[in-house]
Amino acid sequence: MLNLTDLIATVRRNCRISDAGYWGDFGPCDFLLRVRELYRWEQGIPFFQPLPHKELGDWIRERETIWEQIQLQEFGSLSIERESFSPFDEEAINRRLLPLGYVYGGGLGARRKPLFFLGDLRSREERNGFVVLVSDREYARELSAPPAMLSGRTILVRMESVRRFLWERVELWQQQKGSPAMARALSAYPFDSRPYEALQQMAEREAEAAIAHEVGEGLANAALGPRWQQLLTALPRRGKAEIIARAAKDLLADCLSTLPFLFSQGAEASLHFYFSHLEGMRLQLFPDLREAYEQWCAHGDRSTFDRVVRDGQSRWLEATRAMLALFEEQGDQCAPAIEQRFLPLQSAGT
Repeated sequence: MLNLTDLIATVRRNCRISDAGYWGDFGPCDFLLRVRELYRWEQGIPFFQPLPHKELGDWIRERETIWEQIQLQEFGSLSIERESFSPFDEEAINRRLLPLGYVYGGGLGARRKPLFFLGDLRSREERNGFVVLVSDREYARELSAPPAMLSGRTILVRMESVRRFLWERVELWQQQKGSPAMARALSAYPFDSRPYEALQQMAEREAEAAIAHEVGEGLANAALGPRWQQLLTALPRRGKAEIIARAAKDLLADCLSTLPFLFSQGAEASLHFYFSHLEGMRLQLFPDLREAYEQWCAHGDRSTFDRVVRDGQSRWLEATRAMLALFEEQGDQCAPAIEQRFLPLQSAGT
């Protein structure tokens, strides 16, 4: 029999150890956003309900104390039906858990932060040669909690994290009202009259967009090979070269899969949402994409958009392969060359 209580406790402890080693990697605003939603999740506070400021502040201080105490501890093994598993042996763990109605994630995310979660299994299907596992209620999560993850040929979609990610964006927009693209995306849903229903509707659509992106990641992985992950590992953690490399691969994945999928489905709300958070290094490297979007919104002309996305497929494949070539030539000293060569792309046209 599965001892779910002990399994949850072990995964939650591993989540805290991961957070202890990496919470300082987040910028102040990003950290506050993530820790607020972790608090909301742990306390079971519904979306659209304000967080209690004093209790949140006390909880953050308490959690930082815990992180200081456990940051050097090792991750614990998972015990399932009297067998012990490494917390990173995701495939073997899911062979045991999926038939029981649960799904587990254990891998490395951005900046090589260990990512762990445990949730109920909602569905399992095949899509474009990938196995798609969708979870709903989550029993354990950490600060990052990405809505979707790719592991080999398996895509893990976490609906609870999808909803939380969307709520963060909705809440931020409601406070600032700064993004016309977000306004266009939200206009497709009844947030004014039925906010919970609207969030659920949006989550179902954005889960499809997330799957399309992870399919693109898989296609990019196949084109770049295992040396790409070795390159990311060699680049300085939190350095600009790593940010450039990850952004370039994200753009490749989106040009290969996400954007063509959204257009093929007529998913205009999801397209608007995509451009509401096209920011940071991705926007610096590929301003042409934003310009094509604005032209589409203004004139309804997809031709420029289609051309930019199509050209982006070859452009970002060539860019990422060029980064690999620099890695082959210079090894773990290639970061300055990547920064020098690829930052000027931000002003280049297609």
